[in-house]
Amino acid sequence: MMGLVIVFWFCLFIVFYTYIGYGLLLFCLVKINKLLAPVHILSNTDFEPPVTLFVAAYNEKDFIESKCKTYSPSIILRRKLKMFG
Repeated sequence: MMGLVIVFWFCLFIVFYTYIGYGLLLFCLVKINKLLAPVHILSNTDFEPPVTLFVAAYNEKDFIESKCKTYSPSIILRRKLKMFG
């Protein structure tokens, strides 16, 4: 009988942890992390990362260039764009 009580409370704990406990645990860990390690903001605002465009195409040799142009409407994006096909 005692074994069934232990199994019951264990199962109840698993359900509680799944729906509520995990979220509470993550919330507490994030708060502790913010207190111990403050965020350093990068001061370089001119940095623009490169953009890579992967296009999946099969027998579209004639249309691939026009398709890629529709993905990069801005001049900045075209300058940073690397394409693989």
